[in-house]
Amino acid sequence: MPFTVSLPSWGWRDVFFGHLLQQRLGMPIYLDKGAKAMAQAESLFGAAQGSEHVAVLLVGTGIGAGIIAYGSLYRGAINSAGEWGHTCLELDGRRCRCGSRGCLEAYAGAPGILERLREVDPQSSLLQSNDQQGSLAAIVDAAWQGEPIASRLLKDTAHYLGVGIANLINLFNLQLILLGGWAGLLIGEYILPELRQVVKRYALRQPLSATRIDLCRLGEDAVPMGAATLGLEQLLIRTHST
Repeated sequence: MPFTVSLPSWGWRDVFFGHLLQQRLGMPIYLDKGAKAMAQAESLFGAAQGSEHVAVLLVGTGIGAGIIAYGSLYRGAINSAGEWGHTCLELDGRRCRCGSRGCLEAYAGAPGILERLREVDPQSSLLQSNDQQGSLAAIVDAAWQGEPIASRLLKDTAHYLGVGIANLINLFNLQLILLGGWAGLLIGEYILPELRQVVKRYALRQPLSATRIDLCRLGEDAVPMGAATLGLEQLLIRTHST
């Protein structure tokens, strides 16, 4: 059956977007979420080559995960697997754009990081940029220079993400976890040592011993590279089924 698209930030719910595009363009259209496309690319061409059990984490405005199980992308019953950003970290916590409260995304997605900075320092010069990416880059630069508030902010972000990653390890027994997405790559090098320590604190010892945590290799090209494989993937599935 055709999958629907739900984008709360755009007010979309159960929109048959692929079907609409296909009708307008007159050609087969394959849609998927960015985290899944990124996982596909890293698995085929990037840092996850040769690993069978992987989580590729997309941290940007939102947060998602592409899960690779036995070398193949895990989609779930209706292609909704991987909504890692909407796992709950704090009961009745901060309101998330999904409508729930306490989601990981509300604390560790780019808007959540900037909101936490506004809470502790509303007049921060780091908030003067006109875009999320510029503001986050300014925070990372300030943290590398030892600015206390920026350093604390990224350390807290590492804690939120680390607890979320520990949950993934306990649940899926992963070989490899890769941090990516535009925000994940911006903060990744700075937070990675702290992130690993937090994961070590909260993950079960046995599955953790089999897990490596690193950064994605393909950068901003990962999502379009993964998207480019969608048509080929469908062709292979149809060929195998006939």
